[in-house]
Amino acid sequence: MTSPLRRRVSSAGFWSMSQFGAQLALRMISNMILTRLLLPEAFGLMAVVGVLTVALALFSDLGIGQNVIVHKRGGEPLFLNTAFTVQVIRGFVIWTLAIVAALIIAMLAPLGVFAADTVYMDPRLPAVLVAGSFGVVLQGFESTRIHEARRNLQLRRLTEMEFGVQMVALVATVGLTWVWPSIWSLVLGSLASALARTVASHIVLPGQRNRIGWDTSAWWDIFGFGRWIFLSSLIGVLFTTGDRLLLGGLVDANTMGLYAIAGLLLSVFQMAVNTLSSSVVFPALSELARGDLGAFRKAYFPFQGGIDALLGLAAGGLYVTAPLIVSILYDPRYAESGQMLAILSVGLIGMRFCVVEQCYMARNRMKYYLASNMARLIVLAIGLPVGHMLGGVQGALWGIVAAQFAGWPIAVLFKLRYGLVDWRFELLPLPAIGLGLLLGEGVVLLAPSIGLS
Repeated sequence: MTSPLRRRVSSAGFWSMSQFGAQLALRMISNMILTRLLLPEAFGLMAVVGVLTVALALFSDLGIGQNVIVHKRGGEPLFLNTAFTVQVIRGFVIWTLAIVAALIIAMLAPLGVFAADTVYMDPRLPAVLVAGSFGVVLQGFESTRIHEARRNLQLRRLTEMEFGVQMVALVATVGLTWVWPSIWSLVLGSLASALARTVASHIVLPGQRNRIGWDTSAWWDIFGFGRWIFLSSLIGVLFTTGDRLLLGGLVDANTMGLYAIAGLLLSVFQMAVNTLSSSVVFPALSELARGDLGAFRKAYFPFQGGIDALLGLAAGGLYVTAPLIVSILYDPRYAESGQMLAILSVGLIGMRFCVVEQCYMARNRMKYYLASNMARLIVLAIGLPVGHMLGGVQGALWGIVAAQFAGWPIAVLFKLRYGLVDWRFELLPLPAIGLGLLLGEGVVLLAPSIGLS
């Protein structure tokens, strides 16, 4: 990496982690307040609504943001306006599909298609799905300035914007829940957040102003890259959302709510890694891939080493401290979420090749990305229901964990083919995991002495 790029990477890393820290603090404050105002079933219902909306979004994913970052035309106004237009159309398409899905659920529920006492039998689900999914329409109008900021590794203003949006979401959701403790307060809070982010993206961030426009060559450039994102997403959506979709049909709303809380806590660590990968690693590697491939290879190894250390420490520490964390943050009704979180934490190790997946996109080798998602889906589709059949909820959780490792063989094949293997880095997760376990044990032992147990 050249010195200017190294400085931009360092700055982007600082601001992306600042954004993550602020977002984490606000999310945890909001969550701790809301769990004291609402029953677990409300979070279980919103978890299914969220996953259905995300599923529909991924089914129509063209990787517009990644396209702007990777493509040589990613800074041209005509290209950006075409991307913006596609984004707006996509938002309305997703909402239409969500309405159709809500109608199908409403028609099938009285026929006994879904198991009794599951989330899909809740009479509120169709209406909540229609209202909650309108957020994707609002998101469709977000400015492409968000993608420009990431492409150029200029994240300070973006971080400030995201913090403001999170504050709006916190105040709106908590305020609504305080006066109206209902699932609808969560729905309206999420819509307020989506509206605030869209408006801020046009006002706060520098860059090209967006308007509806169309350029056929730009569209084909977007589609040429996006078709692989689309195909990968058709598979990846089932993996990304399949845990909650499958569990929603196997367990009651209360258990689903407990799983949602465990998933929320796990997502703190997943978000940290994904934030670094998407906001720092991917733009930097994409810039290098457009020029010096030798520098691209050299830059990969320190990125991989840093992610390995972070994931190893997090997985080891969380495996030991998960029950303690839940007992501190939530009341006894959510205690079971701690055991769930401990199991799910093992899956963090399976995320270590997320850096390699950024290389797939940076080098436009999307077939590898598709193969990885296919492998994960197959393992999840078999492992979760079989695990539930053999070991109940805990067995299902281990099936979810196993799916996180399914993409490893594809990643190793890519690394071997493109000269990204260095054995000094391959075993780095092991000492990191060990250190995480030791630190976690230390926290658990010290907790009673400082009144945290």
